[in-house]
Amino acid sequence: MEWKSLIAGLVFTMGIYAAKCGIGLACGWAEQGNKGRQFTFLGAAALAYTLLFAGSYLLLTRVNLLNQLLIVEHLVKWAMAVHAAMASLLLVWGTALLKKPSTETGPVRGWLLFALPCPVCMGVILLTVAFVISFFPETAFAMTAMAWGVFAVVASAGFFIARGLGERFDTPHHVMGTMMVFAALWFLLTVLVVPHVSELPDVFAMASSATDAARDPGSAPLWVLVFGCCLFSAGVCADRFIHTH
Repeated sequence: MEWKSLIAGLVFTMGIYAAKCGIGLACGWAEQGNKGRQFTFLGAAALAYTLLFAGSYLLLTRVNLLNQLLIVEHLVKWAMAVHAAMASLLLVWGTALLKKPSTETGPVRGWLLFALPCPVCMGVILLTVAFVISFFPETAFAMTAMAWGVFAVVASAGFFIARGLGERFDTPHHVMGTMMVFAALWFLLTVLVVPHVSELPDVFAMASSATDAARDPGSAPLWVLVFGCCLFSAGVCADRFIHTH
């Protein structure tokens, strides 16, 4: 059951990051001016995340991470430090935006911290793809594409929900400030609940042995976990965001 709980946690966390990305892209979209720049902006963002999933697939199908754990541990330590720094920056920046007059207008560059993937977000995507590939080695590429598709669906949901707020983005400082504070609190929470660096060997061992467990006839199909957790995370984010404003 440990690997099932870990998969559910990874998928849920990936869904949260996808929703965060969608909200950030909605704010960035509002600042692009004309339609041509807006669609170019979205296309570039979609390409960037596609390359992130493609890079994870290529890395995991060509490198045995169990043999590179020392390097991975150092990378995770660095990623967690950057993650904590980003959380602190979001908290300070968001609080500063909330102190501004509600009538103030102008661009808010904080959406970049939402739209760009943080190191821990990239790590979660990497681990999620690792489990997907381990469960379905014969169709690894197709299942990685499916994981990307789920991420894209949740990010799109976050984007359209945020864009549905419409006129709120004409004076975005308080909207963006509130989202940044919530994101900072979530970032700080993930620092406490994500697997510790010392547990990485167990995590990667579980990922590499998940194939055998997946063949257990009593196991639930992975796509049920993926869609269920992502839809749940999208609903939680939408409910919290709408009721906050």
